[in-house]
Amino acid sequence: MAKDNKVFDELKIFKTIRMLDNYSVIILDLWGVVHNGQKPYPGVVESMQILRSSGKKIILLSNSPRRSDAVIEQIRKIGISNHLYDKVITSGELIFNYLNYSSKNSGTKSYYKISPLGNDYLTDDLIDNETVNIKNADYILIIGPQNDETDMVDDYNAILRSGIDLSLKLVCANPDLSVMRGEKYVLCAGSIAQKYKEMGGEVISLGKPNQAAYLECLSMFENYDLSDFVAIGDSPLTDIKGANQSGIDSIFILNGMHRKDVYLNNKLNYELIKNLFQKNNIDYPTAIMTSLVS
Repeated sequence: MAKDNKVFDELKIFKTIRMLDNYSVIILDLWGVVHNGQKPYPGVVESMQILRSSGKKIILLSNSPRRSDAVIEQIRKIGISNHLYDKVITSGELIFNYLNYSSKNSGTKSYYKISPLGNDYLTDDLIDNETVNIKNADYILIIGPQNDETDMVDDYNAILRSGIDLSLKLVCANPDLSVMRGEKYVLCAGSIAQKYKEMGGEVISLGKPNQAAYLECLSMFENYDLSDFVAIGDSPLTDIKGANQSGIDSIFILNGMHRKDVYLNNKLNYELIKNLFQKNNIDYPTAIMTSLVS
């Protein structure tokens, strides 16, 4: 079971998925572990097939702002078929359920939306109604920046200031600050939500590292002990922090979004790994692993 205040020198090094034999349920991050936004990482599909054939349960836990069915279709198109996992749980699905539950119990509300242009893969079937005038909104719903490759957080300062002046809560469908699409970092909703919180606003977020995301995973397999679960991810701030807080083991993937932060001259640098967790005030993971390989 995961422990607080882990000693860095006690970190295990998992070289292959064979070292996951002691776990029954594998909680996998998607973006940064399974795929890079464009295609699966080399060897990952084969590794998932091996884990499944050995009887492991696999939950794909993602901070994607899309609903689960949309992500299932998205990953199917890049070669991750549904026989490779048991369930997909997304931050977007958790937020969708939260908003509809709230509306059913306290009445329909209006939201001001910040999202990419086109289909947002979240607000279809939402009970609440969108308003284009923030003065008529009951809350702000942020799904993502309009253009995640070019937009900056400060581009949204005017909207955020209006939200503060109106005392609106901000509901964030994706807590990630950024992700890598291919070889490029792109902005996520979490960075804009973080700015809103720094300005004094209230933010509601149910994706990683919020325990709601992990409780959803644990509820699927209630007959298992916490020690049967392990969460694998490439973000200390979301994947590792969330797992540690939920009392389950965690494995930090080195070749994900932080690979530029932990390698020096193309060689893994353990002091850089240590510093990455210390500067973010995150407890160390149970183990580290280069990537999900067999």
